[in-house]
Amino acid sequence: MRCCYRNYVPASRVGEMVEEIELPLHKAKVLTLSRAITRAVIGDPTVMDVEQDPDQLTKIILRPQAVGLTNVFFLDDNGDIIRQIEVRVVFDNQGIKSALKKLLPDENINVTAFRNSVFLSGKVSSPVVVSNAISIASQFVAEAANVVNMMTVAAGQQVVLQVRVAEMDRNVRKNLAV
Repeated sequence: MRCCYRNYVPASRVGEMVEEIELPLHKAKVLTLSRAITRAVIGDPTVMDVEQDPDQLTKIILRPQAVGLTNVFFLDDNGDIIRQIEVRVVFDNQGIKSALKKLLPDENINVTAFRNSVFLSGKVSSPVVVSNAISIASQFVAEAANVVNMMTVAAGQQVVLQVRVAEMDRNVRKNLAV
């Protein structure tokens, strides 16, 4: 079932209880409603798509399409609201965390998603690990620019200097016209 793109739902029909759901991008969720619906109204269809199981009319499948916020109203034959949900679609934090843990097991990297960005924080052992962590996280977001590096390298960077010491007689130094 595709949604009906209406922007109007009478305020008197909106129930007091609004359910909030957070879904990872590209991971569907099945909802079971109290009764069959005839219509679903989606606030922003670019963020969320809704399908109804044709064999079980009380089963609804939520399919996130893009990171963002939207709301969904499920209506019955009379136009009464059966259920109203606020949906926040976020990047797949758990997928990023497990990939980082598997590929960089000795590192302590935290993953936080906010709006369209993923923030990586924590102390890592080297700049190479920072680069690798950003590359891994970039696979889970729309653009690499959406990965924000807040990691610090535990050991400060070392600079190697080569120093030469020369010994010179004082009289020779005075005779040099520098």
